[in-house]
Amino acid sequence: KSGEWKNQAIFLNVVAWDKYAERACNVLQKGTPCIIKGRLDTEPFEKNGIKLNNVTIIAEDIQGFDEKPSDQPQKAPF
Repeated sequence: KSGEWKNQAIFLNVVAWDKYAERACNVLQKGTPCIIKGRLDTEPFEKNGIKLNNVTIIAEDIQGFDEKPSDQPQKAPF
């Protein structure tokens, strides 16, 4: 409300399969900033009589901030 910019972390559930799961394991660690391209999936549930939705990202590509985009060829590190 004061007009100041505040950084706020948002933690979302992500589901990754096959090569995307393998990529996440090889590139990311807990707390690593990343870019995830995918689709949203919602699952309704009820808590204390209130209807809510659980949102999950179904990953279609995962990229760490220090990486090149996966659709570009990557050069060997040497």
